[in-house]
Amino acid sequence: MSLDVPCSTENVTLFSDPCASVTGRLLHRPSCISWILIYPKGIRDLLLYAKYKFKDEVMYITENGRDEFNTGKIFLNDSDIIDFYARHLEMVEDAIS
Repeated sequence: MSLDVPCSTENVTLFSDPCASVTGRLLHRPSCISWILIYPKGIRDLLLYAKYKFKDEVMYITENGRDEFNTGKIFLNDSDIIDFYARHLEMVEDAIS
């Protein structure tokens, strides 16, 4: 971020935020769909924002899914899926504690 340029809040996207601190280090893991990023901390940040904005309103998380390639195989013990849900649930726990 350049210190002499004010940060715009209009038309900001994931890729065009002028206030973002860009280090080149990925904060997310890629998924099967190029525009979907796996970022467990995002659910924590969203829950904390909602708590601040809406003052402890009751909230339900009705779905949280993960995309994957259809290889025709059924995985009953898929460590990637287990890790995906474990990391997201850790962030939910962090937000509500």
